[in-house]
Amino acid sequence: MSTLSFKVLDLDFPVGSKNKTATLVTGESEMLLVDAAFTRADGHRLAAEILDSGKKLTTVFVSHADPDFYFGAEVIADAFPDAVFVATPLVIEHIAHSYEGKLKAWEALGPNLPTRLVDLTPLTGDLIFEGHRFQLKGGPATLPDRHYLWQAEHRALLGGVLLFQQEHVWVADTPHPPPTARPGPACWTKWPHSSPSWSCPGTACPAPPPTPPPSPPPAPTWSPSRRNSARRPTAPH
Repeated sequence: MSTLSFKVLDLDFPVGSKNKTATLVTGESEMLLVDAAFTRADGHRLAAEILDSGKKLTTVFVSHADPDFYFGAEVIADAFPDAVFVATPLVIEHIAHSYEGKLKAWEALGPNLPTRLVDLTPLTGDLIFEGHRFQLKGGPATLPDRHYLWQAEHRALLGGVLLFQQEHVWVADTPHPPPTARPGPACWTKWPHSSPSWSCPGTACPAPPPTPPPSPPPAPTWSPSRRNSARRPTAPH
């Protein structure tokens, strides 16, 4: 079985603010990408990282349906036409339903917006990469579209929208139950009970620390979805 390495890349959300990450998992001859960036420009940056590695991109896991997880996918799909893009059925459904509205909400991006959706293959179970199992976890009844990958050998959490570092959790899109359907505390209370640490015992770093460590670890053991600066729930997302 091959040895894996993990590289977390800081990306834009919105443009000019490093509030988003993607993770490249490298094996002996192949690469797995977790999340596909917010802009076409960052899609090109991810493609360049993969090309420079000399490895073959086989799989892209889109872990959530917000645009900062998939707007850059078009560029990556064009650069690597043999790569398979996967997401859970709920994420695929949400993207198809919300895509046009997200384009309008972020029209200020101009040519940095995608021009099409890439084909997404439903992922309903674990993902196997070079003999290593990445368990599909999450999706609790309270927040059924919140999934992430758990790699037990490396005690690594990847993707999802449940881990944040030096960041206010984004709650603007988490609604009240009907009839109000407005963002608010009725649904915010579900977040603590959806922490990946509950279902991944022994995680090396199950959630970002409140302050940065004095020096980075030799290899990432978690992949926060957004980080570095606080985001207030006032902008479209």
